[in-house]
Amino acid sequence: MVPLALAWAAVVTGRADGQAERELEGLRFKFEVECENLHKPVETLRQQYRARLRQLEGEYAAAGDLGKALAAREAAAGEDPDPRSIGVRPGKLADVQRLYLRQKAERVRREQAGLVALHRSYKARLEDLQSKLTRAGKIDLALEVKGEVERVAADTLLLVRQSKVGRVFAITGRFYSYVDDSASFYINGDRVHHHRSWGKSRSRPVELQVGDCVVFSMHNSGGGPKHFRTAFMSEDGGYVVSFRANDLKVIPDGSKQRVLTRGEFDRLEGVAVKREEGPGGGIPFEHRSEFVWEHGDNAILATFITPEMVTATRR
Repeated sequence: MVPLALAWAAVVTGRADGQAERELEGLRFKFEVECENLHKPVETLRQQYRARLRQLEGEYAAAGDLGKALAAREAAAGEDPDPRSIGVRPGKLADVQRLYLRQKAERVRREQAGLVALHRSYKARLEDLQSKLTRAGKIDLALEVKGEVERVAADTLLLVRQSKVGRVFAITGRFYSYVDDSASFYINGDRVHHHRSWGKSRSRPVELQVGDCVVFSMHNSGGGPKHFRTAFMSEDGGYVVSFRANDLKVIPDGSKQRVLTRGEFDRLEGVAVKREEGPGGGIPFEHRSEFVWEHGDNAILATFITPEMVTATRR
């Protein structure tokens, strides 16, 4: 038979543990609700944008313009527009898309600032709870809260990094590449790396920022496979810049130009050719870059670094 005093102590301990668990669940619930509220303005804007596109589809249809009506319908059914595909194209559809992207960027900026503040506040409340549980000898519960604190701290760091993407900010890092056969890398006209022979390559540390003009000049001398893929990682591992075929435009073969104005870049017509998957290795981190080339043995590809090419990481 369990002594009454021990039984009562177990009941009190159970109540204390249950109260602590309820307090933790209450903090989590409030945090998740506040996160959802911060996401709503961007989602509301997205719904308004799609409604405007459906309205535009009706206007084009009423005017008898099937091509534009279908373009508006496709835009309403698809993902958010890519600013690189809009360019300086005139017309109502492009105007609607540009306006949406400007308004979205501002709402995302506010959302990210709110999320950073919310995460920091949640982390502080968790740390208070962890300290209280530790003092009360509830070590297992304190460890559970500690795990939540560490997760929130990592998420906060990621949010801070994401909030910087899109501003004009510089990151120092290296290009990691696989090239067959050789390539030179230029940032705003300055050669920052030269890969002399086929295989893996890593540049010296260089500075890269949103808005920079980057040019890759490649050469294949053996007549075999033509492969080029590169990605850029900051020295602290916090940011990755990926290069996909649609990011890269073709400078005509034989040109000596290794830097472009934005207007010159927009007027280029050809984009890089996405190649079949090439050899593995060369880029020892997660990225979204693709194997690319052009049609001949020589290829000169240019891009301007955009926020969409930059990814914040948890490293």
